[in-house]
Amino acid sequence: MACLRMGILVSRRFANAVKRNRTKRIIREAFRHALRTLDVKDDAGYDLVFIPRKKILTAKTGDLIPEMERSLKKALS
Repeated sequence: MACLRMGILVSRRFANAVKRNRTKRIIREAFRHALRTLDVKDDAGYDLVFIPRKKILTAKTGDLIPEMERSLKKALS
């Protein structure tokens, strides 16, 4: 399996520390769930950077998983 690395950029202007940390947690969890469904066969590594929008503050992890899967499939194809 290829080496997939993920980074999350959330600036202080985004929200307070509690909301920034929650945002990072739900993105990481959605990423983990989405990786289970992907079959990456390329040996070249990928560095993925996520920059969330304010809409994510009201989202739940379950809402993000299908969107994350779709985005990863598109990015890795």
